[in-house]
Amino acid sequence: MRKVIISFAVLCLTALTINAQLFVGGTVSVDSWGGSRTSGTTTATPPPSTLSFTIAPKVGFYLNDDFAIGIQAGILSAVTTSKSSDTPPVETKAGAFGWLFGAFARMNLVEAGGFSFLLEGGLGISGATPYYIDGSAQRHDGDPVTIFDIGVAPVLSYSFSNALSAEFMCDFLRLGFTQETEKSGDTTDPWTNSDNHFGLGVNSNRAPVSVAVIFKF
Repeated sequence: MRKVIISFAVLCLTALTINAQLFVGGTVSVDSWGGSRTSGTTTATPPPSTLSFTIAPKVGFYLNDDFAIGIQAGILSAVTTSKSSDTPPVETKAGAFGWLFGAFARMNLVEAGGFSFLLEGGLGISGATPYYIDGSAQRHDGDPVTIFDIGVAPVLSYSFSNALSAEFMCDFLRLGFTQETEKSGDTTDPWTNSDNHFGLGVNSNRAPVSVAVIFKF
């Protein structure tokens, strides 16, 4: 009986794959913030500057004209640089490097004039390790953080052709649940902190709005 069930499942999956339309795409984003300060003719201590980037490719299948499933993985990094008012100034850096992996399903709801409105639900896990580089260029790693995330968000898509489209994921309207866990790296005094969040835009690893390019084959 088990062989019959497995064979039937494989047959169904094969049939779906034959009729499915493959698509690939993802998000590449770079964000930079900084500036300068002056007091009269004197240049004051500049504010901290931040540089961050995210690379998150995705691949999936449209099982029919309106419903698709897929997976996404990526890396992200952010670093904030600060300079003291000393002469010469002392530079310190605080940042984090992280990763993400998840699965998603999406449904086309409305199409009009090249525009499409979709809902995308996802289930994923991500992690990050913070670090600090002091004025003597010594690196200090913080305690790793892991985030479990499940939620649904609206997506606005515009098709340039049958094969190429641009998507705007509105994560500030994402309704979801996240569990953020931080574990101590100290083996002599281990501890774990866990925070749960439910609501709109609760995943701090996501940009309010992200742009992705999608290629269909």
